[in-house]
Amino acid sequence: MKKIIIILMLIYLLLVGWTNKRENTQVLTNGNSMTNSNNTSTTFESITKYPEITVMDPIVMANSYISSQNYYIQIVLKEGSYRYEYLTAQQSYWNGSYFLQVFQDTPEPKNLISETQLEIGNEAELSFSGQFELFLEDYNNDGQTDFTLGQWIGSNSSIYHVYSIDKNGIPYILPVSISSIDQNSIIIASHSYSLELQKLSENSIIYEHYDQANGEYYSTILKWDGTKFVSE
Repeated sequence: MKKIIIILMLIYLLLVGWTNKRENTQVLTNGNSMTNSNNTSTTFESITKYPEITVMDPIVMANSYISSQNYYIQIVLKEGSYRYEYLTAQQSYWNGSYFLQVFQDTPEPKNLISETQLEIGNEAELSFSGQFELFLEDYNNDGQTDFTLGQWIGSNSSIYHVYSIDKNGIPYILPVSISSIDQNSIIIASHSYSLELQKLSENSIIYEHYDQANGEYYSTILKWDGTKFVSE
C-alpha cells in the first residue's frame, strides 16, 4: 500500500512540474523558445530588425539622351523612402522628392544646366516601383523634345504632365485646355510612368481615358494652337 501511495505522489509531482514548465515557456516568432525563469507570465513582442541600408548617391529612376539638343536628362530621387508591399501588390516602391536634371552632353556635376523638383497632379511626393523608360517625342512641332510623366490615381488611370525642354535646358509643362478648361495635366487610361502619345499630325495627339461611371473608354484629340494643346 505504501508503495502505491509513493508511486502516485511521484506521478503527481512530475505532472505539476511539467505543467509549470509549459506555462513558463514562450514561443517566439522565429521558431525558438525561451524559458521564463521568474515563474511569471511574460508576453514577448515580435521585433524584426533589418540591417542598415546605405544609399551612396541619389537614385536615378529614368534617363535619356536628347540628341537634337545634346541634352542628357534624368529623373532622380534625392530624398525619400523605400517600402515593399507584401500583402497586396508584392512590389517595391520608392517614394519621395524627385527632380528632373538636365545636363549638357554627359551627366556630370560640372555639366548640370538645371534641376527642377517634379510635381504631378499638385503632389510633390511621387512614387515609382522601379526604373522606367522615358519616351521622347516632339508633340507640338516646335523643334523641342517632349515627354510624358505620370502617376497612378486609381482604377486603370494615371495623371500625366507633358514636359518639354527649352533651348536653354529649362524644363516646363505644356499647358492643356480641355472643354475650355485650362489645366496642365491629362488623365489617360494607362499605368505606365511614361508613355508615347499617338500623333495624328505634326501638332496633334490622341489618347484614351476611362469613364468609371459609365465603364467605357473615350478618345480625346488635342491640337497645339501655338500656346497650348486644345481639345477638339
